[in-house]
Amino acid sequence: MKHYILPLLLLLSTLLYSQVPRLQVPIGHTDVVSAVAFSPDGQTVLTGSWDGTAKLWDLAGRELQAFAANGWCSAVAFSPDGKTILTGSFNGTAQLWDLSGRKLQTFSDPVIVNAIYAVAFSPDGQRILTGSEDGTAKLWDISGQQLRTFNADGSAVLGLAFSPDGQQLLTGTLGGKALLWELSGEVVRSFADPASTAAINALAFSPDGQLVVTSDGGGKARLWDISGQQLQTFVPPSFVRSLAFSPNGKQLLTGTLNGEIMLWSLSGQLLKTFSGYSATDVIHAVAFSPDGKQILTGHEIKIAKLWQLSGAEVQVFTGHSNSVGGVDFSPDGKKILINGSGDSLSAAMLWDLSTMELQPFKGHRDVVTSAVFSPDGTQVLTRSDDGTARLWDLSGHELQTFTGYVTSAVFSPDGQQILTGTQDNTANLWDQSGQLLQVFNGHTDVVSSVAFSPNGRTVLTASNDKRIILWDLSGNALATYPGYTGDLYNPTAVFLPNGKQILTESLAKTSCLIRMLDISGVERQVFSGHGGLLYGASAPNGRQVLTRNLDGTASLWDLEGKEQRTFGESTKTVKKATYVPGRNQVVTVNQNNTMTIWDTQNGKELANLTFIDSTDWVVTTPLGLFDASPGAMKQMYYMVGLELIELDQLKERYYEPGLLQKNIGIDEGTVRDVSALQVVELYPEIRASIADTVLHIALTVRSGGLGQLSLFINGKEMAADINPGRATVLSVNLKDYDKFYLPGANTLALRAYNRANWLKSQAYKLTYTPPVASTRKGAGSSTLETLGTAKPHLYVIAVGTSDYNGRDLDLAFPDLDAAAMASAFQAAGSRLFEDRIHLKVLTTAAKTAGEMPSKANIAAAFATFAAQARPTDILTVYFSGHGLTYGSAEKSQFYYLTKDIASADLKDDEVRNNYTISSEDLTRWLTAIPARKQVMILDACNSGKVVESLAFLRARALSSSQIRAFDRMKDRTGMFILTGAAADKVSFEASQYGQGLLTFSLLKGMSGLALTNDKRVDVMTLFQYARDEVPVLAKGIRQVQVPVLAFPEGGSSFDIGIVDDQVKIPLAQVKPVFIRNNFQDEESFDDGLGLTRELAAYFQEVTARGAQAEVIYVDVNEYDDAYSIKGLYTINDADEVTIRGRLFKGAKVLGGFQVTGKKYAMPMLVEAIVDKVSGMMEK
Repeated sequence: MKHYILPLLLLLSTLLYSQVPRLQVPIGHTDVVSAVAFSPDGQTVLTGSWDGTAKLWDLAGRELQAFAANGWCSAVAFSPDGKTILTGSFNGTAQLWDLSGRKLQTFSDPVIVNAIYAVAFSPDGQRILTGSEDGTAKLWDISGQQLRTFNADGSAVLGLAFSPDGQQLLTGTLGGKALLWELSGEVVRSFADPASTAAINALAFSPDGQLVVTSDGGGKARLWDISGQQLQTFVPPSFVRSLAFSPNGKQLLTGTLNGEIMLWSLSGQLLKTFSGYSATDVIHAVAFSPDGKQILTGHEIKIAKLWQLSGAEVQVFTGHSNSVGGVDFSPDGKKILINGSGDSLSAAMLWDLSTMELQPFKGHRDVVTSAVFSPDGTQVLTRSDDGTARLWDLSGHELQTFTGYVTSAVFSPDGQQILTGTQDNTANLWDQSGQLLQVFNGHTDVVSSVAFSPNGRTVLTASNDKRIILWDLSGNALATYPGYTGDLYNPTAVFLPNGKQILTESLAKTSCLIRMLDISGVERQVFSGHGGLLYGASAPNGRQVLTRNLDGTASLWDLEGKEQRTFGESTKTVKKATYVPGRNQVVTVNQNNTMTIWDTQNGKELANLTFIDSTDWVVTTPLGLFDASPGAMKQMYYMVGLELIELDQLKERYYEPGLLQKNIGIDEGTVRDVSALQVVELYPEIRASIADTVLHIALTVRSGGLGQLSLFINGKEMAADINPGRATVLSVNLKDYDKFYLPGANTLALRAYNRANWLKSQAYKLTYTPPVASTRKGAGSSTLETLGTAKPHLYVIAVGTSDYNGRDLDLAFPDLDAAAMASAFQAAGSRLFEDRIHLKVLTTAAKTAGEMPSKANIAAAFATFAAQARPTDILTVYFSGHGLTYGSAEKSQFYYLTKDIASADLKDDEVRNNYTISSEDLTRWLTAIPARKQVMILDACNSGKVVESLAFLRARALSSSQIRAFDRMKDRTGMFILTGAAADKVSFEASQYGQGLLTFSLLKGMSGLALTNDKRVDVMTLFQYARDEVPVLAKGIRQVQVPVLAFPEGGSSFDIGIVDDQVKIPLAQVKPVFIRNNFQDEESFDDGLGLTRELAAYFQEVTARGAQAEVIYVDVNEYDDAYSIKGLYTINDADEVTIRGRLFKGAKVLGGFQVTGKKYAMPMLVEAIVDKVSGMMEK
């Protein structure tokens, strides 16, 4: 019956378990990568690490699944069918898993824990073999039943292998014996050099089973025939740690203790040394890919690497998480101080939970081992392995350094003094200026821990001399307490908050304990359990103690020694623990480079925190919600079973800005309940092949049913849905797309959608080389014409819409901006493309109907270029005007408003269909144009709503729905997209340049500031310059505009022009800005004359000249350093108007004036006012 259980578990895990989405944060391994393996199909790799996990990766370096092996993971293996994996670890267990991370079986000795060093599957996958530190190898069936024990020489079995036919096995031991066994337990022979007793740390059978290779601690690898005759010796520069036969059995791969990776022929000739190794590295594991073309290596430096057999490095399997050694919360609980425990975080880091910004404290020359806040939260004290302690303000400025081989450092309760322990057996008391106040002499070994009493009148020191001493501040020893016995180094001793008791760490036989003593030295309580305890923190109320436990958990205890709560889980071995001030919460620092915040009242996990690289972070919750910095989100994705789903596809479900603040009580906001969103309806699985010119596709329906099936050629979507009939088997004639192919090999890709058409698969890629046309033309010839000698053409469509149907949406700059960009593309392009430039400009300033930016004219321009362009050409599209998004979050689209629209209300389907251009329209038009290199610039404001003042607006950028719409377009067209981020009409036109800020920055870049060294206009360089420049230009209107740059995955940049001395780019100059003026009648306190309105109309007419305008008018009340005119007027009985006014720049008065005129001659009055203030303006 047992043999039916495993297949059933595998089936259930496929049908049920794999449907739950799992957010993948790029943590990677946090310790030595000790074992590696390729899957049988060569499409995934498996790594094992001393961090206690095994991880499954795809060949692109993306982590697909983690397996909590517990204890140091020493060995990994794939089953022959690739459906399960096996891990072995130092905790004495081997574990069988399915690929979804579900544990299927555990293999262990029920009585004695013996570390497992090696594991292997039998060739038929029905049995497994484990090698242990007790000198035995054990044979098991996959149901967990032990079948046989092979007793070697009594020393640890470090390596083992099944013979290819599964009838024999090899073991290698620490005692230096390599033995060949029958499955019955009989030793067949020994492979041993009688002159060597060095440990056999790795061995392998050749693929045909006729050869055996062993490596030993003497530094050599030895080749034997199956009869036991030594055939060859391989002598690398340092000891061989790992080895593997190539699949064809003709080569040998070795990894050494000094980081060398070497490929050998079986005759002993060194064929290749893989470069890039470090002498401080160790190659713990090596493996060949099934086809023998690549190798995989596991490294001491916490990574694995994939190499081509030629020596080229293909991929590094690594994480991006920063190690965390310890944590301290500020007194108000709103800041977190982190110190590192490894080479990835040698500075302390302050994380402000209000802004989610990270502030480093840089200056130490080695790892920072502790960091604490001052009692008032205004300073930070750090201790480093460079032997110093340092005092900082919260901005990261160093205030003082304390020397003396410092081992620990704490603030006094009033924050005015600092106590340090040292390696010279003393403790030192300092003031904040660095003045040494007192030395505490009395210990005979390193002082590892120091503490102030709560009242600050006494201090406590713990030392490696196994004593704890209580001192007064004058350096007098008041009491000495026995510390511990055995080899417990760097012990801790602290006061409880009441100051009447102390806690110490002690080693009793084989277990670490925590003892509570009163000041007189009487033992009042012992805390024990979990395989041993180390001190974590005392509760602020003094009634509880937090410990970190040697079994990887943390515990909360009352002072009577009763355990109240345990925190932890198998994937998060706890290495530090402390309290969160003012809340019923504790935080644990975990071995997997994360921090977890727990509720002390119910023991539940509230949030998990991870630091990514140096400036990014991720917050997650058990239910799947997340918050993350933008940089971190670029590296995150979801896994559903073994299906990788881009973050953006499920982001709308689970992204919760401000998650940490809400979850731990800093922010009163509520957290969404997403418990009902735990199942994802998966798209079909794709299988495809190409025969001649036909693409054959087979779809396997899964939980989400059948939806669209999209076809891409060279990263550009050719058809949104090639399967409208929802067939599971179909064929596509690739000749239908002949005009889109490049010469030579082309990349085809398929993406399948679920029935709701919102979740899509990863791209299924194939390579296709279309047949080249013969020189003869004749009936039936439909092969691809060669493009190898064709020179590229530049196609440009520039659209600007300033004048809409009605006045509410009218803008000043788009017509002129479109013309300026077209002129720039023409000028720069002519130096690169000569006369091969095709330009179409459509603006509302056009003199003919055919040149107006109607939807029909824009569509016709795209259609014309679709008929003319070829794959080797370049298409550049520019839009300026109004744009907005409409529709539900997952299906929203961007809409560009054409000249015929009268309002921004898009509820009417007819209005959207006839007067707007949707992102779907653009995608369809763009994909019809064969040009493979495509660029789109969209300088559009978000809505037509005019705000009263920009002074108090918060920072705004494109909405998430807009970004999603552009990302979809980018993914489907394979084009580079740069979009403006003006929030509204006013901010769009609030420019000192007479141009939109995005357009101005692009022209500025093309003028010389964003060119390559040889004066070329590179798309990516130009776009990145504009993205960085616009926010700087936007500061003047107190508005944040951050353009969004999107580019196709794997797409390389290209040139669209050359700007040398012969090219002039139409760049506008900075112009004076006027904002709303204010005039009133002295008697009525109202502007009955309408003078304010008339002045506004005058300035708006001037502004409409764009780059040629002398001044710019912005219809707001406030704008940094803008001009405004304010005044009073009187009207006499003869309709004569006398105006007294002043010109302001910001709040500064530049001068006054007086003009007179007739009431009915408003234009003359306006001109007189402008004439007066023109002379007052600053030059």
